Amino acid sequence: MSRVPRRVHREVAFLPLAGTPLATGLTFLAVVDEAVLPGVDFPLRIDHHLLVCQTLSGRAEILGGEPGHEHRRGRLVVIAPGMRYTHRVVGTSPWHARYALLGGPWVAQMPVSGIRSDDHPPLATLAALERLVDAGLQQPSNWAWTALAAIGAMAVHFAAQVQLPPGATVVEAVGRLVDGDPAEPWRLDRLGALFNCSPREFDRRFRSETGEGPASWIRRRRMEHARRWLAIGRSPSAIAEELGYAGLSQFSRAFKATVGVYPSRWR
Repeated sequence: MSRVPRRVHREVAFLPLAGTPLATGLTFLAVVDEAVLPGVDFPLRIDHHLLVCQTLSGRAEILGGEPGHEHRRGRLVVIAPGMRYTHRVVGTSPWHARYALLGGPWVAQMPVSGIRSDDHPPLATLAALERLVDAGLQQPSNWAWTALAAIGAMAVHFAAQVQLPPGATVVEAVGRLVDGDPAEPWRLDRLGALFNCSPREFDRRFRSETGEGPASWIRRRRMEHARRWLAIGRSPSAIAEELGYAGLSQFSRAFKATVGVYPSRWR
């Protein structure tokens, strides 16, 4: 009886760092595109590297680590160095994921510990990880710059989820979140999760500091970015895309509701 392989496919690229802009911050960088058959358990050990994993299809549970973590489509899972755990592929479909393994001084400075899963990561973060894996596997001549951009996007995402530093206010932290990823909607459920409280409790804390609700405050913050970009000559359509609006008309209405005039008139 032939043995069934546990991996349908596994492509790995160990990327050379010497002579690239990454050499001062990273000592190791690998990208992986992998599919694993259902019903398989396989132990993993992350001794020195940060793992950032995006599931494309299927499901895999994390056993032996912190409870409640699961790889599934649309979720970003971050596993910090020093973790030992087991994956179990569940369901009837192979688990297909792509991930990056990073090691070096930059990793040591990233505010990540343990195993963390994110149900609603910014699309920009997922897209950056996808570009990093694709570039690494295809080995284009400019992969290092793609990697640098991807690592920057992931670092912003990690920093957005750390605890408040001593003395910092909620509104200061939210301002940093919006500035770091203005295209993210930053809805109450996501903000509450980041601050380890319910959406209602977060809303109460925010209103006690600002006197207004998070939605209107965040919209004004985003429009501050829009005004700066308009002032330096960026087009309204480009700004609408940068801020995550579905189209120019949606952005124009939000701009007028906040600023009082349409962006074309303001410019």
